[in-house]
Amino acid sequence: MLKLQRLLVVLMMFKYNFQLFSNSISRQFLIISLQYSNKF
Repeated sequence: MLKLQRLLVVLMMFKYNFQLFSNSISRQFLIISLQYSNKF
């Protein structure tokens, strides 16, 4: 039971980290796209 709880916590942390990671990636992509569109 404790093992399952720990696994759940790890999964939640992983999900949260993944959301943060994907947010930063999309933000950088947006910035790059804006810079690119300014060149043209």
